[in-house]
Parts: sequence; structure tokens; C-alpha cells
Amino acid sequence: MSQFPIPQQARSRQVRSQPDPECDWFTITITHPRPALSLVGVGGEIDMAATPQLDVSLDDELHVGSCRGLILDMSEVTFLDAHGISSMLRARSTARSRRIRMEVVIRLTGSGRPIALLGLDRQLPIQRSLDAALRRIPEARQPTR
Repeated sequence: MSQFPIPQQARSRQVRSQPDPECDWFTITITHPRPALSLVGVGGEIDMAATPQLDVSLDDELHVGSCRGLILDMSEVTFLDAHGISSMLRARSTARSRRIRMEVVIRLTGSGRPIALLGLDRQLPIQRSLDAALRRIPEARQPTR
């Protein structure tokens, strides 16, 4: 998986990375490019076998008390089946219920084409680039005393 174009200080804050040695067909990398923002980068083949780990990773990030924004970067995904799409929709539902801003980076051609064909691009907040997604999530405000 290629390095995300995010600030240098964020790259050093990587907290966890997949794949499991026995699941070498997909990767999940989690970084925090700025306070209260989680960036979940996914690459490879997202199918029935990969979605349990994706669900756990997304759920973990969405339930961190300080999380105010989540970007799901699927730009490196080469295959996406219905299980992966369901995982994205579950994360969107959780984000909404917790009032967390969520953006999804994916091309609606190639592996992302089923999202467009099913009309799910109207339900998921799709962005064409990581930069566009970062611009859509405002900086977290510090509490005033």
C-alpha cells in the first residue's frame, strides 16, 4: 500500500497496521493526521474474509471518545464485494449515530463501480481524493474554559 499524502508528523503517529501474516490479500492502516481525526486506509481485496477485520478497525476508531471525524480511504482497494460495501454502510450508520463526520475516498470506477451502480454513492459521502476528504472535515475545536 502506498504512503498517504498526509503531513509528515501524522506518518509517525501510525498506531496499527494490517495484514495479519495469514491474510496477505488486504491491508488496513490507521493514522491520526490531526487531533480527533482517524484515517483508515484500506488496500487490496475486501471480501467476506477481510471484512471482519475491517469492521473491528472501523468500530474501534468510531468508538474512541475523542473521534470527531473519520476518513475511510479505499483508493488502494483492488476488489470490493458486497461484504465490503456492507461494512462501509455499517460504519456510516455508526458514525451518524455518534455524530462523527465520515468521508469515503474511492474511485467509482474499477473496484468502486458497484457503489455507483447500486446508487450507494448517494448514501455514502464519497470523495475522489484524500485531499478533498480532508478539506470536508473541519479541524476539531478545542474546548474553551
